Amino acid sequence: MAVRILDIDLDFFLNKVQFWPGFGRPVDPALRPWSPEAVRDFLENRCGLRRDRPLPGLIVDEHHEIFFDWRRRIQEGLLQPPFEVVHIDAHADLGFGDASVPYVVTELLSLPPAKRAFPRVGGREGLGPGNYLLFAIACRWISRLTYVYHPGRYPDLPERIVQLDARGEGCVQLPWYGPRPPEALQQRWPDEPLAWEPSVPYREVPGPTYRNTEGPFDLLYIARSPAYTPAEADRLLEIFSAYLQSPTVCASVLSGRAA
Repeated sequence: MAVRILDIDLDFFLNKVQFWPGFGRPVDPALRPWSPEAVRDFLENRCGLRRDRPLPGLIVDEHHEIFFDWRRRIQEGLLQPPFEVVHIDAHADLGFGDASVPYVVTELLSLPPAKRAFPRVGGREGLGPGNYLLFAIACRWISRLTYVYHPGRYPDLPERIVQLDARGEGCVQLPWYGPRPPEALQQRWPDEPLAWEPSVPYREVPGPTYRNTEGPFDLLYIARSPAYTPAEADRLLEIFSAYLQSPTVCASVLSGRAA
C-alpha cells in the first residue's frame, strides 16, 4: 500500500486567505488564526491524527522545503514513491501565477525521472513554495493528490495541466513539448505535445467538509509560510508539534520565527 502523506500549510488555519505575498509578514488586523482548540479538533476529528501516535515528519518555513525532505528520504530509502498526498492549504501550489509550468513541460521533462529531482530553484521558473507539488508530480513521486482547500480560496489551478469535473474530481497530467526554451511557450503553445506523463488522480474537497476516511497517515508536514500568515499564527506550531515525532522543526523555522 502506498505511503500516505498529510501536507499542511498554516495559512489554511486563518479566517481568510492572503492570496498574494507581500513584503514580510502580513499585518492585516482582520487576518486572524483559528483558536488552538479548533485546530486540534480539525487535526484529530477530521484528519484522524492522534497525540499518542505521533508521526515522522517536519515543520518547515517555506512549503517547498518539503520537496527537499521527500528527495532526501527517497535517496536514503526511507520513502518509496509513488505516494499519496493530502494537501491542506489555502493555495493549490501547482504553479499558478509563475513560469514554472513552461519550464517543467519543456526542459525538466526532457530529463530522465531520477534527474528531475534536481531542478532549478527560485525565480519565476524554478522550484518554490507555490509550485513544489508540480515538481513532485514531474518526478513521478505522487500517486494521488487531494487538495483540501480554504473556503476563501482563489481559483489557482494551471488550466493546461489540470482536468477537473463538476464534482471536484479529475487528474493532473503533464504534457511534454520537447527540449525547447520555456519562453517559447509564452508566445504560443503547440497544438499537441510530443508525449504525456502518467496521469495523477486529483480531487478537491472543501475544508469544512473534509474527513479522512481512507486510513492513517504515515508522514506529516507543516509549512509556516511567513509571507502568507501573520506572526500571531506561529503559536499554532506548538499544536502541530504534538502530532510529530522529534526532531520536528527545520532549522529555517527556528532562525526565522520572529521574521
